[in-house]
Amino acid sequence: MMETIPMSALARILRWVVMLLGFGTGIGVTGQVRDGGIDPWNLGKGDWIYYLSMATNKLGGNVPAVTNEASLMLHYRAHGIRYLIIKAATSDQLFNGSYQFPQFNSNIVNIAHAHHLLVFGYNRSYGSNIVGEIAIADYVFQQGADGFVFDAEAEWEKDKPWIGDEGPAKAWQLCSAVRSNWPNKFLAHAPFPIISYHTSFPYKEFGYWCDAVMPQIYPAGWTGVKSRPSGGIDWTDVNWHNWHESLRGTSSVINGQTIYWTNAIKPLAPVNHVYGPNPPNQGVSEIPPEFVMEFVDYLVADPHAQTAGGYRGASFWRADLHGAQQWANIKAVTIGDFPGTVNNLVLDDARASVSGNWNPTRTFYNGRFYGEGSGTDTNSFGTNYLTKARGSGDAFVQFTPTILQAGDYDVYEWHPTLAAASAQAPFLITHSGGTTLVLANQRTNAGRWSLLGRFNFAAGASGNIRVLDSVAEPGAVAIADGIKLVFAAPTSAPAPPTELTATPVSPTEIALSWRDNATNETGLVVARAEAAGGPYAEVAALPANRTQYTDAGLTPARTYWYVVRAVNAAGASPDAGPVQATTPALVPPTILAQPRGLALMPGLSAQFSVLASGSPPLRYQWLFEGAAIPGATNSVLTLPSVQSSNAGIYAVTVSNAAGAITSANAQLSLAAVGAWGDNQFEQAWVSAEATNLIAVAAGGWHNLGLHPDGRVVGWGCNGDGQCQSPPDLRDAVAIAAGGYHSLAIRAGGQVVAWGANDSGQCAVPPGLRDVVAVAAGDWHSLALRADGTVVAWGDNSCGQSSVPPRLSGVTAIAAGGRHCLALRTNGTVAAWGDNLDETGSFAGQSLAPWGLTDVVGIAAGDAHSLAVRADGTVVAWGANSHGQGVAPAALTTAVAVAAGGQHSLALTEAGGVVAWGAAWNGQCALPAGLTNVIAVAGGKQHTVVLVADAVPVPRLLRPAWQDGRFSAVIQTLLRHHYSLEFKDHLSDPDWMSLSAAPGNGALRLVSDPAAAAPARFYRLRTW
Repeated sequence: MMETIPMSALARILRWVVMLLGFGTGIGVTGQVRDGGIDPWNLGKGDWIYYLSMATNKLGGNVPAVTNEASLMLHYRAHGIRYLIIKAATSDQLFNGSYQFPQFNSNIVNIAHAHHLLVFGYNRSYGSNIVGEIAIADYVFQQGADGFVFDAEAEWEKDKPWIGDEGPAKAWQLCSAVRSNWPNKFLAHAPFPIISYHTSFPYKEFGYWCDAVMPQIYPAGWTGVKSRPSGGIDWTDVNWHNWHESLRGTSSVINGQTIYWTNAIKPLAPVNHVYGPNPPNQGVSEIPPEFVMEFVDYLVADPHAQTAGGYRGASFWRADLHGAQQWANIKAVTIGDFPGTVNNLVLDDARASVSGNWNPTRTFYNGRFYGEGSGTDTNSFGTNYLTKARGSGDAFVQFTPTILQAGDYDVYEWHPTLAAASAQAPFLITHSGGTTLVLANQRTNAGRWSLLGRFNFAAGASGNIRVLDSVAEPGAVAIADGIKLVFAAPTSAPAPPTELTATPVSPTEIALSWRDNATNETGLVVARAEAAGGPYAEVAALPANRTQYTDAGLTPARTYWYVVRAVNAAGASPDAGPVQATTPALVPPTILAQPRGLALMPGLSAQFSVLASGSPPLRYQWLFEGAAIPGATNSVLTLPSVQSSNAGIYAVTVSNAAGAITSANAQLSLAAVGAWGDNQFEQAWVSAEATNLIAVAAGGWHNLGLHPDGRVVGWGCNGDGQCQSPPDLRDAVAIAAGGYHSLAIRAGGQVVAWGANDSGQCAVPPGLRDVVAVAAGDWHSLALRADGTVVAWGDNSCGQSSVPPRLSGVTAIAAGGRHCLALRTNGTVAAWGDNLDETGSFAGQSLAPWGLTDVVGIAAGDAHSLAVRADGTVVAWGANSHGQGVAPAALTTAVAVAAGGQHSLALTEAGGVVAWGAAWNGQCALPAGLTNVIAVAGGKQHTVVLVADAVPVPRLLRPAWQDGRFSAVIQTLLRHHYSLEFKDHLSDPDWMSLSAAPGNGALRLVSDPAAAAPARFYRLRTW
């Protein structure tokens, strides 16, 4: 920052200030909005005041209307200034300026606030007294300031004896303390813009704690960029880009905390050096007034802006030195996005589309001037421009602005000084009224904006400006450099809206809609009355082009009248309307669907929901054990990862203006069951009764769970009663689920069936006894007896109920959609039934692969089959429409398999689950880290798993002794082992093991072939 100092202080005539304004987490991340609504990424225009007395004295003699603080603020408002930066101190001393008291005080803050201006105080920081400078910042905020700026420059570099190598530590101490004292206030810091010249300055430490960066770009003193604003901005861009990149992946540990230095990257809001015709000190000269406009316009158009979303803030140094024409240009430029302001649209040629062979010329880069050789094109807009010699007009450069506010715009073009420039460069402008060809004289007015004319543009990107190559003169060139559109305020009132309608949407809301007919409006006004004919009071001011509005906060059962009109700077249109609507009476809430209890595996997501009716808006408050859950105020409550602390009673209170009602309780229990995939019948929703299970089964669209006490619970589709087990079933020891029916084995070996029976699948053959396994297909059923024979019944359309003759020695069975599998004691697989897939094509699911041996487990899907070998590998055959028929090559530790409609599952010896095949409903999307699984089942399009909970006491069922042989059936779990042990006398010291076998997840036959002793005692052990 150049501060003009009295002649007695010539040793410090020139000072450079660069401001870093921003508190964020790096480029591309929205900054934190501070007190007063200050958005570091959207500051708009600001101005710096060094001597307040000079600023209020006709702004240094340049603006006669400014004679005191109030007229100064009015002048700022009229020129679009949004914030002031006033000098408050130098180092650790308050600055009086020309007064006998500190010039930054609560009085100037209050005057600025009364005129709706933000005011920041700045301190020329030295770093020689950190405690004193912290006190300066405290003072500024205690006066009511909206922000504070550390004007930190050369005094903070290591060549200063009070800084040396301590610059980073001192900057951290200073800035962190101010931020700690004022955590919600806007902070900025002001270093040099060209970082590569000032590598010892603590940019990182200042940037980390501040909210934005305002580099002081003074191109008038930078001969390397030919004193042009575009060149100075480009040079700054390069430096900040390189600095930003150097921070990627860097961090430090400060006071025990890891600091990531990308948090020092903040939005830039550069400062422009604006000295008028009578600079007060030597070494400073007037800058051309057009430099003010070029500076801000190129910030807006800069294709290489080092702030995400482009530059949206700028300020000017210093207030009392701006000349009259410079003030006019400060007023004319726009930067930042604010309601009620239609910004200038500025486009550099780097953002244009090019057709044909145009010649690019670089003018500025990294502090250097390039040009085309003559040295006369230093006044280009931006860092390059395009030229083309005379052609047919087919080659062009097209600038396409995005119009937010439809209306009239003055269109300007920019060109540098070139000897070969055309005096009739053709510009083809496409606007709302068609196209217009304008011939521009590019031999004159170089380095400034040249008016092409005023044109009307619709909102959007339908309009454009093309620079054509069809110049008139031989040897001349057309130049494409920059385009600017300036909104022209309308001179006539807009057309009125029509087709206004009013519709009540709740007891307190009425929705309005209308047709917008205006092309030059800047907004719309909605007015309301509570009686026909008025009086009408304005209730909403809306932006242009709106066609809807909802009026809220109304009284129930009352009639309202509405009108709508369009407005612009020239006035208001006639009203549309009036129309009327009556709000309905309030209806208290009623619960239509209560939240239901859930049983879930720990770590899974739980979701409770309620359906309620009543007058909107309905408000929801979920309760846990009777206490309100903070933030749980929607109709759906989601618990992302349930743990034991989440188990308990949930309810929800629904309220509106008419009353409140609380739902029934819903129990959340932790269970060992998880389900994923298709949930159209809630088969992937686990019943609250599905706790403490020892087995699960998945049917087409329903599931079964087996309790250790023999009860069976079902959930999912129950259209045929398949989820409703017989009331007297209290001794089930194994279960199976088919398409629409269910099976269970009683402790005595009988089979019970329920659900659909349209194909006889529930007609258990009379006399069927001694069953150790059941399986259910879509419409048929299987049973395995203890003697190794198989019985089938139900649908036999594909031979699935015709057990192959002489099939014996079977140890396991599986039922697919319309086919069956049987595992023999010798490790081979028998298969019968359908061999077609869902399309009617041959699949071969009932043809076991040749040479398949050493099998220990089987499963059958709709049209595919699975087998797991003793070595842990899986063999699949049959349909492969979704990859279900090819097992993963890396799968080598399987202990069991399961098959769904078109997907496959394997349980590993470590308790994990591998899924492959169809996954469109998430049936294969099992949660990461799923472990300790002891059972897995596949439905048509869903998956169910059972995780080990407490291991149940092993049970010996159906004990029998015949001809010196003892046998029994045991209930087993996968991934557990079982041993039948005996004693001839209970007093014997040790139990003797007869056999040890892995569990199969169902029933298993064990025996003692030599039970001839007069008495023998048996027990079953599991691990």
